[in-house]
Amino acid sequence: VPVLQVSNNFGRQVYWRGINLYSVDNGVWSAGLARAVTSDAAASTLLDRGTDAARQTVRATVNVLDVPQTTVFWPGEPIQVNQATSLRSDRVGSPSGVATVEAAYARTPVPVGQTYVIQASQSVASEDQLRGAGILYPTAVAQLTGLVKSSRGPTTAIGTDVVDLARAISGAGTVYDQVKNIEAYLRTTERYQLKVSAPPPGVDPISYFLFTSHGGYCEYFASAMGEMVRALGVPVRLVNGYGPGSPTSAQDTASNLKHEVGAGAVVTTIRAADAHTWVEVYFPGYGWIPFEPTPDPNYPVLARGTGPAPAITAPAPAAVPSLVAPPARHAT
Repeated sequence: VPVLQVSNNFGRQVYWRGINLYSVDNGVWSAGLARAVTSDAAASTLLDRGTDAARQTVRATVNVLDVPQTTVFWPGEPIQVNQATSLRSDRVGSPSGVATVEAAYARTPVPVGQTYVIQASQSVASEDQLRGAGILYPTAVAQLTGLVKSSRGPTTAIGTDVVDLARAISGAGTVYDQVKNIEAYLRTTERYQLKVSAPPPGVDPISYFLFTSHGGYCEYFASAMGEMVRALGVPVRLVNGYGPGSPTSAQDTASNLKHEVGAGAVVTTIRAADAHTWVEVYFPGYGWIPFEPTPDPNYPVLARGTGPAPAITAPAPAAVPSLVAPPARHAT
């Protein structure tokens, strides 16, 4: 069932963010923001541009096709939308440069046939830039992802078997190389399949996926990668939303979308089956960077920027205390 028709001027297909997930417990990820703030924003309010380097502002449109939509979907980090929204945020108005809008909901559902216009921020950082990003994570990010103790932090329960596997396959390179090794391991070792058998009672679903069944869909792959990256002491989150969708021909582009589509824009149709979960890892100075561990042909490895490294203008982040492996998961 087609649910959205979307366009963007980024020059290539993008993922469409719905909500960020930080907390993991027994293989299940959730928002996990113990003190999240909910606030109202008027239409076209500037949300959070951030100060991360190597990012490009993207203009996009979303045309609602199926049922009235409340969730606002973004092609990257939120900047602005021409709808009045209720925002779920970790730190509204923070000057830290860390994108803080975790989800946004239209205060009046957008009816079928109507379009909303958004601006968002997409990373264009190169692999070399990300390799040189270091590990000086802002304290707020470390707390948000459970790397240091905080009343705001999420539940972080990861089994020792997953921790051991992450250490074995990640290698000794930079954080970026370690994350890529985990991504490649999942894409080449595990099978993508929509029908999966439930693990036996008391067996963690991610351990069962990695060590027994070796088959699953996007939630399995993203959850497994998220747990393994966090096991290395690296800030990571999962994102729920939609994949890029299918290319839309000019004649099939909705009439109320055509006036918003500029030269070179990518127009796609998103169906219910395009619902997707992926992984984002935080790199100091560059923000949250997406990765794709699911080996579905519709989801290839994500391309990185190739330009020269610009100067980083973001304020220097604070050093995080020594990171330790997450605690072993306890049976429930």
